[in-house]
Amino acid sequence: MNRVRETVNGLLVEVFNHILFIEEQYMKHQGVTLSMTEVHILENVEKSETKTLGDVARLQMVTPGTLSVAVNSLVRKGYIMKCKDLQDKRVVRLLLSAKANECCGFIISSMKKWSTAASLIWSWKKRKS
Repeated sequence: MNRVRETVNGLLVEVFNHILFIEEQYMKHQGVTLSMTEVHILENVEKSETKTLGDVARLQMVTPGTLSVAVNSLVRKGYIMKCKDLQDKRVVRLLLSAKANECCGFIISSMKKWSTAASLIWSWKKRKS
C-alpha cells in the first residue's frame, strides 16, 4: 500500500510540475515576462479582500517576510503599488497597477481557455467510454 501511495504521489507531483512548466512557457510565448510565482502573487493580490501583505501571504501560503521580498520586486517592476491605509497609517495596502491589471486580464482569459479545453477533453473522454 505504501508503494502505491508513493507512486501516486510521484505522478501527481510530476503532472503538477508539467502543468506549471506549460503554463509558464505559454505565458512567455504571449509576452508575459514575469515568473509564475510573480503571476500568482498578482492573482492573489487581486483575490485578497483586504489587500494587505499578511492576507496575500496567507493566500500565497508563504510567510509575510518571504512575500515582502517578492512584492518589493514587483513594485520595482511597476506591477504593484504600496499605499498607506487612510484610517490606520500602520497598514499598507497592495494595489495592482494598470500594467498588472492588463497582465491579470490576459491571465484570466488564458485560464478560461485552458478550462474550456479541459472541459472539452473531459466530455470527449466520457463519450468515448
